[in-house]
Amino acid sequence: SLAIGHWPLATVPTPHTLSSRHLAQILMTLEYLREYRTYFHIGKTWGVYESTAFRIVQKIENILIKSGMFKLPGKKKLIDSDRELKTIVIDVTESPIERTKKSRKSSTQARRKITHSSLK
Repeated sequence: SLAIGHWPLATVPTPHTLSSRHLAQILMTLEYLREYRTYFHIGKTWGVYESTAFRIVQKIENILIKSGMFKLPGKKKLIDSDRELKTIVIDVTESPIERTKKSRKSSTQARRKITHSSLK
């Protein structure tokens, strides 16, 4: 049976009957879904480990999915819709940065100047 804590989903709890722990877990999940923050940052905000934040979000998401109350349309539904789909392609390939070549001689001279000036 699906439940949030010890409440079955058939009896929807009101905010007054939820414990602060359950409210925190729901808010943590909403932060993840709305802001798409990393689990590391969510964990820091809520004072839990990254792995704990991940488990909480996964748990709440699974409860919502299994309840049947929250469904996203599938890929076929999107393709069959009358909306026009647009694709944006962004080139993010890495390219080398041109830098001046450092010669070993110039870095050795710089080290010698620092050494000589510090001995005086």
